[in-house]
Amino acid sequence: MLSRLFEWYRVVNAKPSGERLELREKAVREFVKVLDEASEWDLVVDSVAAVVGGFESGFAQNSPLVQAVISAIKMHDSAFPQDLSENSMELRVIVALGLGELIVRDASESPQDIAILVASLIRSSRYPRPGQKKRYLEQVLNELCAEAVEVLARAGQLCRQRSAILERNIEKLKKTPVDPAAGLTALITSVDDTITTLHQQILIDREELNILWWMFAGASVTTGDAISDLALGAAAIVCGVEFANLCDLPPAQSAEAMVRRAFKAGRKKIPKKSLEQIVEDWSEPFNGLLVADDCAKTIAQKYPQIFPLSWLAARLVESQGASCWSAEFERKTGLKASANYDVGDIAVHIMMERIAHRQYNLLDGD
Repeated sequence: MLSRLFEWYRVVNAKPSGERLELREKAVREFVKVLDEASEWDLVVDSVAAVVGGFESGFAQNSPLVQAVISAIKMHDSAFPQDLSENSMELRVIVALGLGELIVRDASESPQDIAILVASLIRSSRYPRPGQKKRYLEQVLNELCAEAVEVLARAGQLCRQRSAILERNIEKLKKTPVDPAAGLTALITSVDDTITTLHQQILIDREELNILWWMFAGASVTTGDAISDLALGAAAIVCGVEFANLCDLPPAQSAEAMVRRAFKAGRKKIPKKSLEQIVEDWSEPFNGLLVADDCAKTIAQKYPQIFPLSWLAARLVESQGASCWSAEFERKTGLKASANYDVGDIAVHIMMERIAHRQYNLLDGD
């Protein structure tokens, strides 16, 4: 996103000099190298949390992320102040530019794993939040999320792309030399490619069938009950989690529309509800669906800005459904528990959080 350097840097300085922009461009490139070379994914996830919630939300001066960004800047601007209290917004913009650069650099081809993870985390974090007080910051976050959506759509399309390799292999075999050794080598290569392609096609077909049968049945895999008979909050978490678990990664571009359709099927008018009201429907077994594995629970508790509903689900499980969570939830996530939300949107957000859990778990396991 270095193409947006001037526009995004206005968050820090409305009229930056050309020299300042050149120094910050070099800093962003250095920071991207740090993210690429990181041995673990924590620095990447920390970066998303800092961009979404700000460095004021749980980042100390000596934290690895703060030190990494400051070091990247000071490599080209030795006069840059190290005190986080003086430069937190500038660090936030540099990190946002770095994440954006990771997302867009291979967007037109095949996005890398790190780009897909960053995009999944950013998409997971984008809820209706109170407007940003800092001028231009909302624009930065919206544009970054838009790029994340584009990358996920591209990656989802590529992993479901049908191949014509079978036809190509047959044509190659027809042109194979008569020499037995060369013919045998060509045949083995063709069979190997064909088996790999058939396996990929089977996975695509299986995903489609599983999702279509789930939507056609209109019933929860968890309880067996019709989704339309469930309370709104329970239906939202069922649709979001169960759909996300059926998806290959990353999901198809139509995923959000399918979750909304599954949630709304059989219902006429669906009123908006506050999170406090929605969560009233998250009794067992629904409250544990979103954090059913240790990975989901751990990253939800560590990154409430990215996984607000997962954090809430984990808290409810630990407290056995105890109330009085609203104030802590708002402080940690930046969302209003009492504000009214479209419950279908909440189902989609649950789905995106669960997808991000799985994406992180997949890469972390590597």
